Amino acid sequence: MRKTVSQLKGASPRSVGSVWETQVRAMLHCFGARPAVCRHQQMRMHATMPSVADHSGSSNNNNALSTSTKEASEAATASAAAAPLATCTGPSPPRLHGAFSLFNLTDRISLADLDKALSMKQAERAWQLFRTLTTHPSLPVDGHLKGEQQERHLMPIPYQHCIDLYRLLAYARDLAQSPNVIAMRQQHLDKVAAYMEQQFGMDRCEFALHPPTPISPHKLLVQHLRAASSSSSSSKTNASDPAWHVYLQLLKEQGANGISRNHYLKLMAVTENDTQLPLDTRKQRIAYIANQHAGITCGHGRRLSAAGLEWLAHVHAAYMIPDKKRDRRRAARLVADVFYQGPGALLSARVATLRGPIALALDKDLIDELIWRLIPRDLSMAAHVFDKVHTWDWPQNDATYCNLIHAFAKRRNYGRALTVFERMLTVGAKPSTRTFNAVLHVFADQGWTDRASYMWETMHSLELVPDAATYSEMIRCYGNTGDLPSCLRFYQQMLQQQKQEQQNQQLDVIQPNVYTYSALIQAYGQHHDLRGVLQWFHTLLRQGLMPNEVIMANVLHALAKHHHSPTRKTQQNSHWQQHHLVDAIQRIAQQCIMAGVKTDVTLYTILLSVQAAASPRRADKDDLAFVLQVHRDMLQKCIDPNAYTYTTLIDLCGRHGYTATAQQIFDLMQASDRHQPTTATYCVMLDMWRRNKRKDKVHALLNQFLRECRSTGLTHRRLWIDDHILQQFQL
Repeated sequence: MRKTVSQLKGASPRSVGSVWETQVRAMLHCFGARPAVCRHQQMRMHATMPSVADHSGSSNNNNALSTSTKEASEAATASAAAAPLATCTGPSPPRLHGAFSLFNLTDRISLADLDKALSMKQAERAWQLFRTLTTHPSLPVDGHLKGEQQERHLMPIPYQHCIDLYRLLAYARDLAQSPNVIAMRQQHLDKVAAYMEQQFGMDRCEFALHPPTPISPHKLLVQHLRAASSSSSSSKTNASDPAWHVYLQLLKEQGANGISRNHYLKLMAVTENDTQLPLDTRKQRIAYIANQHAGITCGHGRRLSAAGLEWLAHVHAAYMIPDKKRDRRRAARLVADVFYQGPGALLSARVATLRGPIALALDKDLIDELIWRLIPRDLSMAAHVFDKVHTWDWPQNDATYCNLIHAFAKRRNYGRALTVFERMLTVGAKPSTRTFNAVLHVFADQGWTDRASYMWETMHSLELVPDAATYSEMIRCYGNTGDLPSCLRFYQQMLQQQKQEQQNQQLDVIQPNVYTYSALIQAYGQHHDLRGVLQWFHTLLRQGLMPNEVIMANVLHALAKHHHSPTRKTQQNSHWQQHHLVDAIQRIAQQCIMAGVKTDVTLYTILLSVQAAASPRRADKDDLAFVLQVHRDMLQKCIDPNAYTYTTLIDLCGRHGYTATAQQIFDLMQASDRHQPTTATYCVMLDMWRRNKRKDKVHALLNQFLRECRSTGLTHRRLWIDDHILQQFQL
C-alpha cells in the first residue's frame, strides 16, 4: 500500500498511524531475502511483518540488505509515472523567503546550465535540469518586479537540446547494468519523447534518425569487466570473453599505452577466475596481456615486469573470490611467498593452477603497486607489507604514504596513520605538500590545533608552498575547536597569497574552492552561527561557484544543529523555530535536487536524521509522510541506502514506539554483508532499549558489541570507540 504526501496530509491521526505501520512493513519488505536468524527471531519477525516472497534462485541469505533496494526500486519505478517525486516535482517550486532566499537555486538555472551538463555528459544532472525547466515556472531575465509579483513562465527547451538529451539518456541506459536503472532511464526517455511530441509535433518513429551516442571501447571494457566480476564461477558462459575481445580492439587501435593498468590487471584477474575457459586458454591470455604491458610506465611512475604483472593479477583474482576467508588465505599465501626472503632476491613464487612457479624479481615499483592495490581490499595486509619493506630501509612512493594515511584515518586509526608519516621520515623520504595535507587531515579530524600549527610552520621551513587543500584543512581543524577567528585568519592569508601570485603572474594561482567554503560553512555550523553559514554560502555564490552535494550536506548539517541549539529562550519559541527550520531544511533539499545538485545517499540520510531529531515521541502525520516519501524517493532514484541510513530508520522507529520493527532492521543488518551495524547503530539501539527500560536488552547488546570488537578489531571502519559508546558502558 503506497500513498502520496497529499493523501497522508488529509488522513486522520488514526489512519496515519496505520499508514505509518503499513509503510514501515513495506520498508522491511525491501530488505529482500530472509536473514539467517534463529528460530525465535524468525517467529517474532513474521508476527509483525508481512511474509517475504521466496526467491528460488538465491541461496545466499547473507545478502538481504544488499538486494533490498533492487526489489524496492522495481516497485517504486513501476509507480513513478503515477506518483511523482515529492522532492523533485510539484505545482510550484518550494520557495524560500527572507534570509533563506539564497537557497532558491532554481532561480539561477538556465539553458546554459543544461547545455553544460549535456556537453559534460552528466546524464542525471541534465535530466533534472530539463525536468525543472519544463515543469517549474521560472523568473524572466528582464523582469523588473520584485519577489512573487514577477510573472513566471515555463522555459521552452530548444529542439537540439532535446535531441542531445535524448541521445545522452539512451547512452546512459545502454551503459547501465542494473535492471532498475535501465527501467528508470527508459522512463526518462519516454518523457523526453512525449515532450517533443507535444512541443514540436515530432513522431516517435523519427527518433530512429537520431541514434544514441556510441559507447567508446574504454566504456565497453569497463562495462564488460564489471559484468564479469559479478558473474558466478558456475556460469555456463565465458564471462571474460566480451572484455577480452574489446581489449584486443583497444590494443589494435590505441596500443598498450592507451589501456590503463587498472583495466588490464582486472581483465587478467577475471580471466583467471573464469573457470569455463580451458586452463591453457587462461594461461595464454594472461601471459599475452602481461607481455604487452611489461616495461610501460604508468601515470604514477611505476614500471613493472611481465612476471610482476602476472603475480599482481593473481593476488587481485584471489580477492575477487566470493568466499572472503578463502580469498584472504590465498592472497596471504601469495604475498608471503614473496616476502619470506630478503630484498632484491630472485624468488620463486608459487602461483596456484596457472603457469606453475614463476621467477619474480622484487623491486620498489612492484612493492608500491602491491600496497596501492591492497589498500582498498585488505588494509591489514597492506600495512604488513609496508612494515616489512621499511625494515629493509626502502622508501616508498609519495602517493603510497598519502593513501595509507588516508586509509587509516577513514578507519579512525589515527595513531597508525601518524606512524606511517613517521616511517616516511625515518627512511629519509622528503614529504611533499600532498603528504602534509594528509597529516593535516588527521589533525583536523581530531581538532589538534597545536600539532596542525607545528606542521604548518614545518611546511614553511621546508619551503613548501601551501595549496588550497592546506588552507582548507587548517580551517577545518580550527573550526572543529570553535576557533572561528583563526578560521577567518587562514582564509585571509589564502586571499593574500592569491593576490601575490597574481601580481607575480604565476600560471597556477591559488584560489578558494568548494572544499574551502565547505570547511568554513562546517566550522560556523558547528558553532551554531547560522548567520555565518548564510554569509559564506553567499560568498560562494558571488565567486561564481556552483554548490555541490558536499556544500549542501554541510549546510543541512549546520541547520540541523541550529534547530536544537541550547541558546533558545522559551519553549514556545523553540517549537516555532524548530517547525520552521525543519520546513526550511526540506525546502532547501528540494531546491538542490531541482537545481541539478547530485543527489546521493548522504543528502537523503541527512533529511531522515533531521526529521528523526525534530520529531516527538508520537510524530505528526506530516512528519511521518515526509519520512516515508524521502525513503521512497531514494528507491525511485535507485540510490542504495547505507548503514547510516538504516541506523536513522532504526532511530525513527524507536522514537515512534516501533521497537519490534527497529529490532528487525537491526537483525537484517547483522545478517548482511554490505550493511553491518556500526558503533552508531549500537548506540541507537541501546538508547531505544534504555528508554523502554529493557536492561536485559541493553546488557545483551553491550556484550555483543564487545564480541564484535574482539572478532573484527577496532581498525575496521564500522566499529570504533567514542564518548557515546563509553557512556553506554558507564550507565
